[in-house]
Amino acid sequence: MGAKHLAALLLALAMLVPELGIVAFASDIATPSAKAKQSAEYSPHSAWELGYTGKGVALCIMDTGIDNQHPSLVGKWLGGADISKPQTPWWPRDGSFDADDTNGHGTTCAGISTGTGAPEMKYQGTAPDARLVDLRIGTKVGYAPGEGPFSFYDASLQAEAWALAHKDDDWPSGGGEYKGIDVLSLSWGVDVGGSSDGSDAYSAGLDKLVDAGVICVVAAGNDGPANDGFTGMGAASNVITIGATDDLDTIDRSDDIIASYSSRGPRKDNGDDDPYNELKPDVSASGTHINQAEFDQVGDGSGNGYGSRGSGTSYATPLVAGVCALMLQANHNITPYIAKEILRMTSERRGNASEPETDPFWNRDFGWGIVDAYLACRMTERIKDVSAVDIDLQCFVTNVTVKDGKVVASGLTWNRRGDVEKTEIKMDNGSWMKVVPSKSSPFGNWSAQLDATGLSAGNHTIYIRSWAGGKTSLISEKELASPAGIFAKGGVVVSGAMWGAGIAVAAVVAFAGYRYYKKKRTAAS
Repeated sequence: MGAKHLAALLLALAMLVPELGIVAFASDIATPSAKAKQSAEYSPHSAWELGYTGKGVALCIMDTGIDNQHPSLVGKWLGGADISKPQTPWWPRDGSFDADDTNGHGTTCAGISTGTGAPEMKYQGTAPDARLVDLRIGTKVGYAPGEGPFSFYDASLQAEAWALAHKDDDWPSGGGEYKGIDVLSLSWGVDVGGSSDGSDAYSAGLDKLVDAGVICVVAAGNDGPANDGFTGMGAASNVITIGATDDLDTIDRSDDIIASYSSRGPRKDNGDDDPYNELKPDVSASGTHINQAEFDQVGDGSGNGYGSRGSGTSYATPLVAGVCALMLQANHNITPYIAKEILRMTSERRGNASEPETDPFWNRDFGWGIVDAYLACRMTERIKDVSAVDIDLQCFVTNVTVKDGKVVASGLTWNRRGDVEKTEIKMDNGSWMKVVPSKSSPFGNWSAQLDATGLSAGNHTIYIRSWAGGKTSLISEKELASPAGIFAKGGVVVSGAMWGAGIAVAAVVAFAGYRYYKKKRTAAS
């Protein structure tokens, strides 16, 4: 084996095999920490308590195969193919082949995204009612044919083409409810000879899948803070690229930190004068000290249990893929572009803005923040008409204070590709009222005073949305806990705009015109 082939093999293995850490039982932590499963810390604010568990969603694991006899995965298989081997009568590619797992990586990823946790019901995936398409590309040692010393054909590229060809299949075991491929989870990276700008063949194949309507969730990689961008696949412009956090073995998210191994952004510039597709990773999720479904190398895996897999962006990725399945159950009409924007908008912010002239929130370590399944599903279920959504319109409530019987809400609103024509706010089921953003601020600082006299004790929600060209932004929300006795009687009205009050966003710096670009995005939402 030549030095070049050896280096490629080592890089492929590094992208696949997770960084090892202290063994801890953490999938029982990761799922509730993502606010998918109910917990003492966050209930009733979990996606499952909203009624979303991934039912009706087909999720493809493109990996080393799946041991679907594992108690946590039994009954989930819809179809699949083994692309790690040439197509023959023994290894057909018509979707009928059940590819087993001889490595364990794919089975773990399947458990993280869709595992039921049987029999203990402890190590559950984020979408336990989603079902699986098993698309195998990896071998026993990890890498796929076409990587490392083997190049007689490229399993990764062929698997992308297979997923595109079978994205609408009516699986015989799906009962008419689980069809095609809704979400593809890919915990993989391929060396393309250096940092990718998203134009490599692997990334281009994934972008085609997204354009065709498949939500693609891809690992950022495990190269740590000194990395030079991303390898093939994670660099794709249209996919959702996932960084990993260390949840410190607690469900409480307040102590979460970025994992030491998680690859940082931004992506290498592709020269298209659009700074937004360089902002990767998109979001982050728990990927450290993961304990999940174990595979069986030979024979019947029905007696298998759960064991330590270690750490890696490989494991944060299927967690977020499962969250996407929850969102699709909430609203099966959302596009991959809307899904990505929802995850970005609802994630819990971490770190200072790394590209403040372009976006006030994106951070090179965490992306737009730590994924929040509850808020993502809440935003998804509010969408009535996906064709009316403009994902370039951005609006947020960043701060809410209560003083002298008044609620003062403040935030930001802007348009990545033009101007904001109108911004509106409301509380609970009240009427939408206009607020006036500051035109002197690059991100449209606004502040609105809400007369809250007579507001009952308990939780209340403030909503914000913006308009341009007859389309609306996604509706952002902020919850307010109203203690008893703080308000007097009266109604809720908007009394006006007080620009910039209460806003402390480090991103509001010299604005260099980044919001105005002649080039449109690769594909419309």
